[in-house]
Amino acid sequence: MFLKNCWYVAAYDRELEDGGPLGRKLLNEPVVMFRDSAGKAIALEDRCCHR
Repeated sequence: MFLKNCWYVAAYDRELEDGGPLGRKLLNEPVVMFRDSAGKAIALEDRCCHR
């Protein structure tokens, strides 16, 4: 059992430096992380509506 409304470490800062997406499974949920054009770290559910 996992607490859903808590902060968890998803990646190290340096893992998002290359600009490409980084996929992980967090709390058994697929997540993709990347940096936007301003360098802000973004994390989204790794789901495509076209699948």
